[in-house]
This record gives sequence, C-alpha cells and structure tokens, in this order.
Amino acid sequence: MLDTTPEYTPDNWIIVKMPDTEDYKILAGWSGGYLNGSSWRLNSGIFRHEEFDDYINFIGYTGSVYRCLKDRECTRMNIMSTLAVLKSNGATQVDFCDYLQTTI
Repeated sequence: MLDTTPEYTPDNWIIVKMPDTEDYKILAGWSGGYLNGSSWRLNSGIFRHEEFDDYINFIGYTGSVYRCLKDRECTRMNIMSTLAVLKSNGATQVDFCDYLQTTI
C-alpha cells in the first residue's frame, strides 16, 4: 500500500503556542522564486516529535510530518505577517528548547 502521509520540509519554521487551546503548532515558510511567491503553512498541532542529529520530525494531529532542519528555526519575511496576525490574537512564539521543557 502506498504511504500518502503528507510530508513537508520548510525553508524556515517556528513553534507557536495558540492561546485558545494551549496547543503548540508549527508555522512553516517556503521562500519563493522568480515564478512563484513565498508561502507558509500552519500545521494542525504538534501531536509528537522525533529528534535526530540535524532535524526534527513534528507529527501533527492529522498525521502530517514537518521535517524541520534545526538550523532553520527562524522568522523570515515569508511568515512574518502571519506571525503578526497570530500574535495579535494572543499566540506566542516559543523556541524549540523551551517547547521541550513543556513535554517533560
């Protein structure tokens, strides 16, 4: 059987704590090129994570996997306006190390 689980590898990413549910989510961004613009995605919420040497797999509530390179945890223009809207609604940005403290 073919595995159809969506897997995403963003150019940059951050963790956002949502105010209404206290869920943690991945806000991921992809840089655009000449023919296509930048884009972003907000996952369904972090169900669990798997940490490796260079990257972290965040598995969402819907089963999707965000393969996030550790050295790309940062805010860039492709997610800046989305983060501003989320923050205006009470969300907060959380570093991965701080997120780990909540999972102990």
